[in-house]
Amino acid sequence: MTQANIGKRIGFTHVDGTTTIPDEKTMHNLGFRATNGIWYYSRPVGPLQYNTSFNIEIDPETGEYGELTLDEDFGQPYYYNGMQDEIRNQYVQDIDRTVERFHRNGLTGINVDHSMYGYHREVAHA
Repeated sequence: MTQANIGKRIGFTHVDGTTTIPDEKTMHNLGFRATNGIWYYSRPVGPLQYNTSFNIEIDPETGEYGELTLDEDFGQPYYYNGMQDEIRNQYVQDIDRTVERFHRNGLTGINVDHSMYGYHREVAHA
């Protein structure tokens, strides 16, 4: 992937990086479906009453992917940074567990930068 591809649209997401892509059966088992020429994944994250989802799009030809945590009610990115610690941490844990499962099953390049959603982990200083 070239630097020029960063930010290019896949579907409704922008390219965040590239990943390896396992076989079709594994992709389906992970919850992806092929739609409009891309692999698409969407699952609820955070408290169910918040109606938010974690979405991944992957170009099957290049491995370029984009991710987005979406507010389903308003159709826009959901910035979970302003939430109380307990709720914000639920988002981070839900997303990180999903990404870890992807890594274990061959989608090794997918990563989520939580700071893009305004989240910054506190670093303990000695």
